[in-house]
Amino acid sequence: MPNQRFALLALAAGAITLAACDEARTIDAPETSSAASCSICHGFPPPAPHPQSQSCSTCHPATVDAENRIIPGGPHANGVIDVTFGHPDGYVASHSGDAIADIQSCAVCHGSGYDGGIAQVSCNACHQAALQIQSWQSNCTFCHGTRDPAFTFDDLAKAAPPQGVRQGTATTDPQVGAHQKHLGNGSVLSNGFQCQTCHPLNGGLAHLDGNVPVEFGALPLASAEGVTPTFTKATQTCAVYCHGSTLEGGTAPQPVWTASLACNSCHGLPPDSGPEALPTAHRLHAVDFGVGCGACHAGYDAASVNKATHVNGTREVVFAGVTINGWDCGTCHALR
Repeated sequence: MPNQRFALLALAAGAITLAACDEARTIDAPETSSAASCSICHGFPPPAPHPQSQSCSTCHPATVDAENRIIPGGPHANGVIDVTFGHPDGYVASHSGDAIADIQSCAVCHGSGYDGGIAQVSCNACHQAALQIQSWQSNCTFCHGTRDPAFTFDDLAKAAPPQGVRQGTATTDPQVGAHQKHLGNGSVLSNGFQCQTCHPLNGGLAHLDGNVPVEFGALPLASAEGVTPTFTKATQTCAVYCHGSTLEGGTAPQPVWTASLACNSCHGLPPDSGPEALPTAHRLHAVDFGVGCGACHAGYDAASVNKATHVNGTREVVFAGVTINGWDCGTCHALR
């Protein structure tokens, strides 16, 4: 029943001091206990060195439930500090997933600097000794990519999968996807882009919260030509300049992150576009007149691109002196 009276046991342990027994207090009954009622006797949470977490059931599962309600018949106020914590056998081999999902939960027991805390087990010492990575908290390859103890931000490509944060390597895994092709490795469409094109550059652990930040803005390519770039997590698709948001005729201008693409994915082949005065110029020249891509775009043909200039935010048009039945570009364009 609410407002049921409980005799409170006098108990002092470290920084935790409860009210004296003869000071009867009115607190909520176990089934309706709350943060307000907990703080009558001790802080919520108690002050340091007690872990600064309000997930009390993590260490006191027999005392309170996951919603911090006192468990009827449990050991609350029994004169003993009942603490149960630690990980099951074999947890070390699989703990990376939990750490990546919420690194702050590790700090509750292992300390804010991960140097031991109340658990007296140092994440730093383990990672440095077993994996030979001294700066694991700022080394991007520690969690994903090709692990390198000497990693620096000058070589960000090493931090991208083929190995994801949960050790996956298949490109059908969203944590892997098209990372390598976006960096230019194995891509036939571009020389690649910097990580900051799609992700905020973060050299610490604050981003380990279970979310993957896809943010366009640090570099302007995704928003070139006035595009408002977006990424939809539910469908793993993006709408950006790079994949043809300003072009016509593409079969997949909002591609799926784990899919493969071809020339006609982003624009028609040939593109269904041209200058404002002649919006069908590409098709007119390529189909009606049989002009090859390389006549206006150096290094291109119907099956390949010049990776140095493709998808770079600039439209390069260089006339290569093509002739059709003895006529060159100037023959027609001089008449306009």
